[in-house]
Amino acid sequence: MSMIWDACSPDDRWSLDGGIPVSSILQRVPQDLRPQHHALPKKRVCGVISAIIPDTGDPKACGGLTEAWDSHACFIESRGKEIESLRKDVRWIEGNPEHRFLLCETLEGFEAFQGYAYCFADLFHAQMQRVDFHEEQALCLNNIREKIAEGYGLLMLGPQAKSCRKHLLAPHFHETLAKELSISLLVVPNTRWPISRILVLIQGEAHVDAAVEWGIRLAKASHAEITLLSIVPQPPVMVQGMKRFGSGLPELLSTETRLGQHLHWAAGRLVDEGLDGTLQLNHGLPEWELRGELLDRDHDIVVMGAEDQDWLRRIGFTRYACRLLQWLDRPLLIAK
Repeated sequence: MSMIWDACSPDDRWSLDGGIPVSSILQRVPQDLRPQHHALPKKRVCGVISAIIPDTGDPKACGGLTEAWDSHACFIESRGKEIESLRKDVRWIEGNPEHRFLLCETLEGFEAFQGYAYCFADLFHAQMQRVDFHEEQALCLNNIREKIAEGYGLLMLGPQAKSCRKHLLAPHFHETLAKELSISLLVVPNTRWPISRILVLIQGEAHVDAAVEWGIRLAKASHAEITLLSIVPQPPVMVQGMKRFGSGLPELLSTETRLGQHLHWAAGRLVDEGLDGTLQLNHGLPEWELRGELLDRDHDIVVMGAEDQDWLRRIGFTRYACRLLQWLDRPLLIAK
């Protein structure tokens, strides 16, 4: 594909005034192209879109972007670092005001995470704003809290590299955020796109309703399969088969237990939204059952509710959630 250089004058080529917000263009780009070629649109002049993209020798990708935009395109090649510095001057001025996301970029896996974050935000046509990452956790946490006060509802955090010594002396930053922040947190240790299979954990947390709603919104936006999974301990052998100790899915759905109420409500929400999801109950150790489920079904993202405010229940959640954050190899959304 030949490059078109006469779409705008040399002096105007690098001007960001009147630029098209990234989300307005990305929603027309095929999902499989977005993470690799998340372009920074510049300007539309007489039907021609000029955009700055990373250096690429892939004419098929450029052709795919042009076809997706339904327009001739002016690709201005540049080095990746120059593009990232330009992006810092761009503000997301359009999008759904009901969805405002914060993007906290760490140095580890920067490019892959940034592409994933843009695509995730675009599913909701969300407004997105960057927040600077600092090695000093207290300073970074304070900056994030200031942004939360402006009305943001989700923080997306990239992978965090830590030395063995630091890991032994202090918790990972994402574990601190999961416990301290008042908004939902999306931790992305590794990117998986597109989102085709969603796993929502229902463990009786205080924010299980938020987890289910996030799962439903994700499933509808990405046209993904959704599975609601609850894991309960296996009853002792001596009481198995006794009616009062029944812990199968029918028993839980028919009881007035807290978990049973959550499962019944969650199943109803899938029906209300017209989603053909799966409600699944496993017996065993939560961590091992979850590992087995991820291995069998290969879900692209896990969604769970945040900790209970009761201090005793919070201890149990902290152990489970923090251990999950330590070994999970795919995005985890902790909903509040």
